[in-house]
Amino acid sequence: MKLSFLTATILLISGLACFGETLNGHLMPAKCQTENPKTHTRDCALQCQSTGFGILTAKGEFVSFNPAGNTKAIELLRSTAKTNDLRVSASGARNGGFLTVESIRWE
Repeated sequence: MKLSFLTATILLISGLACFGETLNGHLMPAKCQTENPKTHTRDCALQCQSTGFGILTAKGEFVSFNPAGNTKAIELLRSTAKTNDLRVSASGARNGGFLTVESIRWE
């Protein structure tokens, strides 16, 4: 009984770990996801914040943030003087084109 409980616990933990992911790319509002990320600015991102944020990966895939991730992205933008090339790393649980953001930071 103890062995099966231990095995089940290990499988559960390893299964949960598989859903965690870190994405690297450019921070973009959903409204602007097709724009060139290198010309996308902090001011533009703050003006478009009502559409929600996501990350545009190097492969050109846009992954949307959950509401908590949007809040974290706004806090990150407001706390910096960085104006261009908004490259970030966002970590969390991914479900297709959606990321439940745990943390986000500048690259």
